[in-house]
Amino acid sequence: MNQNSQSPSIEQFNSEDQLTTYLVEDALEKYSNLFGEEISYGYSPFDVTLNSTTFAETDVTGTATVNFSETNTQEQGVDEADLVETNGEYIYQVTGQTLTIVDARNSEQLTLASETDLKDLGNIEGAYLYNDQLTVISTTFPWQIWSGGLFPDFAPFPSPTVNVTVLDVSDPNSVEIEETSSLDGYLLSSRAIGDQVYVVTQDSFGLPTPELKLKQGEPTDSANEAKLSLSSGVTTNGLTSVSGSITGNSTDGLSVSGSITQTSSDLSANSSSLTIFPWPPKQTYVYETEEEYLKRIEGQELELALPEFTTVDDQGKILREGLLNEAENIYKPLDENPFNIASVSVFDVDDNQAGPNSSTGIPTNNLNELYMSLDNVYLLKNNWWRSGQTGLLKVDLESLDLVATGEVPGRVLDQFSVDEEGGFLRVATTTGFGRNSENNVYVLEQDGETLETVGSIEGIAPGETIQSARFEGDYGFLVTFVQIDPFFTLDLSTPTNPEVAGELKLPGFSEYLQVIENAEKTQVLGIGRESNDLKVSLFDATDFDNPKEVDSYIFEGRYSSSEAQWDPQAVGYFPEFDTLAIPFRTSNGEQGMRVFDVDAEEGFSELGDITHDGERIRRSLVIDDELYAISNDRVTVHDIQTLELVDEIILPKSDDPVIIGFPIDPLPIDPLPIEPWPILTTTIDTTNTLNIF
Repeated sequence: MNQNSQSPSIEQFNSEDQLTTYLVEDALEKYSNLFGEEISYGYSPFDVTLNSTTFAETDVTGTATVNFSETNTQEQGVDEADLVETNGEYIYQVTGQTLTIVDARNSEQLTLASETDLKDLGNIEGAYLYNDQLTVISTTFPWQIWSGGLFPDFAPFPSPTVNVTVLDVSDPNSVEIEETSSLDGYLLSSRAIGDQVYVVTQDSFGLPTPELKLKQGEPTDSANEAKLSLSSGVTTNGLTSVSGSITGNSTDGLSVSGSITQTSSDLSANSSSLTIFPWPPKQTYVYETEEEYLKRIEGQELELALPEFTTVDDQGKILREGLLNEAENIYKPLDENPFNIASVSVFDVDDNQAGPNSSTGIPTNNLNELYMSLDNVYLLKNNWWRSGQTGLLKVDLESLDLVATGEVPGRVLDQFSVDEEGGFLRVATTTGFGRNSENNVYVLEQDGETLETVGSIEGIAPGETIQSARFEGDYGFLVTFVQIDPFFTLDLSTPTNPEVAGELKLPGFSEYLQVIENAEKTQVLGIGRESNDLKVSLFDATDFDNPKEVDSYIFEGRYSSSEAQWDPQAVGYFPEFDTLAIPFRTSNGEQGMRVFDVDAEEGFSELGDITHDGERIRRSLVIDDELYAISNDRVTVHDIQTLELVDEIILPKSDDPVIIGFPIDPLPIDPLPIEPWPILTTTIDTTNTLNIF
C-alpha cells in the first residue's frame, strides 16, 4: 500500500453467504488452469528401513504480601509470556514439558510444591500468571518422517496448532487444568493485560486446490523382487553394527540397488525387521474438473478455507469448537491474493467462559512482528523484499476492530523498533543493504483509516544497519553498526519534527537497550558485542545532546555470549538494588549468571558469578532482598548484596522436547495423492541372504 495513494476501504464481510461467494470465486480464478489437467510423476522403486526395536539384548557393556520482581517487558502494563513467573510466594516454571512450582515462602527452606506433566501441550512458548490462573502458551507441530527422502519435495507440511491452556494454581500442591484451546495456525506472538490474554495466530486462507486422481488404466502398484545381504559384528567400543545392501528389480524393468547400516549401543544384531516399500512406476494423474470440485466442496466452504478451534477440559471432553472467526468478524482482503489469515483472539481467563471470548480475522500476507501498547496492537507485514516497505495494521484492543493501515519504507528489526506514545506511532527502519543502507525513524498518526507519516528522520548512519532501538516517552535511542557502534539519541518531543539530538561512536554494538531512569539521570543499559566478546555498556543520556558512555564491561573468553542478547526476559535488572544479573557462557565451557552493582557515576562493579554445576541459568528474579537464579534443574536463592547462598532445590529432570515446525506452505499446488501400496515386513537372520517377493 502506498501512503500517497488512496487506501483500500476497511470492510468486513457482512454474512456467511458473502464470504462463501468470495472464497468460491477466488478458488475458481486461482485454479482455473488446473481443472481437468493431467500431470505425471514417478518414484524410486524401493525404500528400505531397518527397525532397530527388534534387536535382542546383549551382554556387551495468591496475592503477594512481599515485594517481588516482574517479567521484563517492553511496555509497562503489557505482559509478555515468560518461562518463569512468581507472585512473591511461589515460583512457577514452565520448561521442557513440565510445570514445576517451588514454594519460596521460606527462602531458607525451598520446597517443591508440585510437578505437572505438560507433554501433551507440545512446545511451550511461555506463561502468564494472573491471580490463581496460569495460562500456558504452546505450539504443536504435527509432522511425518518420510524414510529415505522419497516423498515429493513440494509436499506441504501439516499446519501447526497454537494451544492456550488455563491451569488453576490456587492450590500450588495440586494443579488442575481447567481448559485447553487449540487454534489452527502458527503463533506470531501473544500479550496479556490483566486477565485478558491476546494471542495472534496465522493460518492458511482460501479453499484447497483441486484433487488429483489416478488416470484410468494406469497401474496402481508394482510387484517387486529384492535380495538383501547383511553382515554384523561388535566393535571395540561396545557398539553393535549391522550393514548390508539391497538389489532387485521392479515390474517395469528398472534395476534397484542401495545400502543400509544400523548401529546401536548395548544391542546385538541377531535379528531385525526389514520393511520394503514398493513404489510404483511413473503414473499419470488428472485434476478434477470444475464441476467435480464445486460439488465436492459444496456446503463445507468455510470449514475448508478458515482456521478452527477446539476447547477441551482436562479429560479431553469438548467444551466448544467451531470456526475461530465468524464470517462477520473477518475483513475483506486488503492484499492481492492473500494466502494467510491473521487471527487476533482474546481470552478472559477469569470469567469462567471456555475458549476465546472473541476473535478477528484479517486476510493478509507476510506478518512477521507484533507490537502492543495498552490500547492497540500493531501487526507488521514484511513487504520490504518486494516493495521495500513494512506494512502496518492497527487493531483496537477494546473492540478488536481493524481501524487503520499504513506503510513505512524499509524493514523493521524487532518489536523494540516500534512504539506508541500519545496517539503517535514511532517506527525505526533500515532501507537498502551494504554500503547503500540507511536508517530512518518515522512518526505516524491515524487519519481516518490510514496511518499517515507526520514526521521523519531519514538517512541516519549511511552504510550501516540498525542493531537495537528503544523508545521512551519523548525520546528514543538507536544503535547502528558496521565497524563501530554509533549510539544515537533521538528527540521526539515534537512528533512532526523529530530530530537526532546526539551521537556517540564506540567499538562494538548493542543488541538490546533498556532505559534506566531515576530522578537525577536518564541512562541506558546496552547488551551486545565487541569483536567476539559479550559486552555490557552503560550510557548516560541526561545531557541529551551529548550522550556519553559511563562504563563498559567485556566478558572474558572469546565467543562469550548471553541469552539476554536476543531474549529480553533473560535480563534481570532490579533498580531498587541497582543490580544487574545476566546469564552468560564462554567458549571454554564456563556458564552461569554474572551479577553486577550498577552505579550511575562509576558504572559496573562485578559482584560475582552464580553457577548451577554446568547447567544453563535462564532467569533471575527478586523476592524481598534476595536474588533467585533459575535453571531447568534447580533454583538457588542468594543474598542480593553478597551473593551468599541461602538455599537451593534440585528440580525433577524435564527434557526439552524435540519439536519440528514449519511455516505454512504458500504453494498453490497440493501434493500428488499416493495410493495405498503393500508394505512387506519380515524378520531376518543377519547371517543369511534373504529373498523377498
